[in-house]
Amino acid sequence: MFDWLIHSSIRVKMMKMFFKEPGKALYGLEIAQHLKTSPGTIHRELNALTKQEVLHKKREGALIMYRLNTAHPYFAELRKALFPQKGKTRILLLSDLRLTQKSSAELLHDFSLVLQYAQENSTDLVFLGNSVDLHAGDGFATFLSHKHLVDRVNSLAHELSITVVPGDRDKALDVFCHGGQGSRLFDSKIVFHKHFIHEKLGIFGDSSSSHGMASEVFRQGYAYAVFAGESSFVKETKDGILLSPGSFSQSKKRHFVEIDEEGAAVIDVEQLKA
Repeated sequence: MFDWLIHSSIRVKMMKMFFKEPGKALYGLEIAQHLKTSPGTIHRELNALTKQEVLHKKREGALIMYRLNTAHPYFAELRKALFPQKGKTRILLLSDLRLTQKSSAELLHDFSLVLQYAQENSTDLVFLGNSVDLHAGDGFATFLSHKHLVDRVNSLAHELSITVVPGDRDKALDVFCHGGQGSRLFDSKIVFHKHFIHEKLGIFGDSSSSHGMASEVFRQGYAYAVFAGESSFVKETKDGILLSPGSFSQSKKRHFVEIDEEGAAVIDVEQLKA
């Protein structure tokens, strides 16, 4: 169905740029610089995709901006063609993002890397703990400040399962665990729950930074207990494996936990920059 797409490697790379952030507008020179190719080649590809109505274009000031046509009748099929379903269950757990209106550019960049990694490698993405730091100001204003990231997470919810387990300070999200209003901020596919449980891999995840629950979790038959916390670690006990991704926002070395059929690991985000 999409022979016209796969016959051009530049077109595939360009389409992945649009699909990774469906709400974002891009212009030709920006794409050319990112893909390290000539502006002429990019403009030919943009014209081809515009004719296919995969992209919309609109002049904004001195620039012609291109946006993905999310209403295209084959939008879902195009996404699947660009990002084939992963072959095995791989779950990524991230702890204590704590976004504020003043979050550093470095933190936002690292978070984008994690989202890209999840899109390309994971079947499940789990947020444990405080995603929004309400002690730093207005939670809703924080969402507006980082709307492009919220939109990206909402888009990812159509490619992999996303669960949010709010932390003790995350009242902006905790309301969703009790059927609260405000779902216009999030895609309906995103699940808000007090815990994360994955029966197949034997995972129990919680936003608590106290690991006193671990023994009870293992008694219930889970192989992995994952808790939010200030530091990242893996501890093997006689009953199971205890893990913490650490606090994503409060450390220069940001980590996440990844679990699949082969085991569990704490991964340094620096590894994604190589």
